[in-house]
Amino acid sequence: MSRISRSVRNASLLLLAAALLLAAAPSPAAAAGLAAAASAEAAAPLPADGDYALDFRMLRFGTDQDSVMQQYVVTPGRLLVRGGAGMFELTLKQGREIKSFQVDSGSGLAEAAAAGEDKAANTRVVSFPVDRIDGRWKAWVKIYWQVNPTFLYDHEYDVELELDPASLKPLAPTAGSSAAQAGTGGTDPAGAGAASGSAAAFADLNGHWAEAAVAQAVKLGLASGYADGTFRPNEAVRRGEFAVLLSRAAGYAAPATKARFADEASIPSWMASSVQAAVAAKALGGYADGSFRPNRPITRAELAVVLARALSLKVEPGDKPVFSDADTIPAWAQPSVAAVRREGLMNGRDGSRFVPSATATRAEAATLMLGLKSRLQRGS
Repeated sequence: MSRISRSVRNASLLLLAAALLLAAAPSPAAAAGLAAAASAEAAAPLPADGDYALDFRMLRFGTDQDSVMQQYVVTPGRLLVRGGAGMFELTLKQGREIKSFQVDSGSGLAEAAAAGEDKAANTRVVSFPVDRIDGRWKAWVKIYWQVNPTFLYDHEYDVELELDPASLKPLAPTAGSSAAQAGTGGTDPAGAGAASGSAAAFADLNGHWAEAAVAQAVKLGLASGYADGTFRPNEAVRRGEFAVLLSRAAGYAAPATKARFADEASIPSWMASSVQAAVAAKALGGYADGSFRPNRPITRAELAVVLARALSLKVEPGDKPVFSDADTIPAWAQPSVAAVRREGLMNGRDGSRFVPSATATRAEAATLMLGLKSRLQRGS
């Protein structure tokens, strides 16, 4: 065989080998699909309904190294699953000094909901929704701590929260957990089945700013406490529970034709008719994906919109509220915030700040619904 023939043959073999390799290799789209499938297989889904201990780490953003934030949390955390929906609770040390703890659960950073507080120990329990028990969540923390007269620790930073699925352990459910208050087949924290009576019966309302308003709300049957004798005024109010308060205060009736929600299986029976009533009245609505999300905390911006709708307030497009943090209020909520502020229905926190992304508390919700009922009865 001549040298030229051998060269041609070798080149042909190389081309054939390359063709075979290309045929065996998946296309970029197929490779992406395989990677996604592998990722889906690797994801650890939520366990059955119940309470679980679940360990976690606070990491420096984009690394596998512990963040300084690891020193300010108590591990393990608590996973609460109700109706297939998950909430993860963790305890923050230096509760007064940690001014903000935000988590991205899929729709951008949002303040984690308050689920409890121990002022004596200076700890705070916060919670946020989760749809799996592995992976990482982006978070952001703001700490303002006067450690001593000469040292002020004033810092904010991005972190990542990583759950450890291997550490999952079942726990006995607690009445005080944030998910327990909205659990399928559980106790209705807004009324039926919960502890009733006057605010004086609630040990955690002694001296609270909303003590008198809550007492009146309880007397009128708008709200009540829990079986353990607490009201939990500083806990976040969630959409499903708020629908109950709203429907009672406004006198909404369940419609003949029910709205359908993609997650309606997660809406407990004790709140289902109230959710339907509030949606039919156009005071509350679902999300673009067809879900209602009953366990999602309601923010102050959302609360202002609901209040404006329920009272049919005059909302001027382009109206901007007078708060020092007005630029942080979403554009869709600004006219409603301005309207409820003008009517004296909602004020700021810490002076002139509205704090639109902060979650509304049970005390705030009960107080506002009391005012709503009064205004509707007066016809104004």
